[in-house]
Amino acid sequence: MKDEDGQDQSLVLNGSTGYATATGPVVDETGSFTVSARVRLDSAGLAKQPVGYRAAVFSQAAPAGKESSWALWVEKPAADTYLWKFGRTAVDATGKVTDTGLVTAQEPISPKELNSWVDLTGVFDAAETFTDDDGQQQLGMTHLYIGQFPQQPEGEAGFATPQQGSGDLTAGNARLAGTTSHYLPGALAELRVWTGAMTADQVRSQVLAAPDDA
Repeated sequence: MKDEDGQDQSLVLNGSTGYATATGPVVDETGSFTVSARVRLDSAGLAKQPVGYRAAVFSQAAPAGKESSWALWVEKPAADTYLWKFGRTAVDATGKVTDTGLVTAQEPISPKELNSWVDLTGVFDAAETFTDDDGQQQLGMTHLYIGQFPQQPEGEAGFATPQQGSGDLTAGNARLAGTTSHYLPGALAELRVWTGAMTADQVRSQVLAAPDDA
């Protein structure tokens, strides 16, 4: 991403030590909210990572334990295969995970998406209903958009536990699955957080309205 003077305004990350943090949280996570980022993955950097690697895009730390209250990330389930994900995690006072809500992209990242800018949007709709494993109606659903395209949520996308993050808001690294070494190889821009759950039309008009990089 470049500004009017042609200067690169993106956050370039080396995939091993680079990341950025700010004081969080910046939104009421017990209610509905939306997060987004423009991401340019470094295919060579990802290829060096082992199968199972998770590279974090944007996240908010949970109150306790090595987890994130919410996170956007890319995961490597197999060699040369990568998937975008958005998820929420609730923890108890000891940091133990008590609830999760996860949406995974329907298709692996295509070769043309690597080394190119991609818009990601994660939405948590606190007022949306879902049916839990016990057949009970609950409130709270996670959603993921890749560009303008919503990904089909599955049963695991429901998240019914009120959870407010605390501590760092982080780009390029995150607390996921008990560890913090989830460095992203690539670049980030247009990191944003909104109050409220965006609709598909709002994602197109608000998130994708960002100027194209020169």
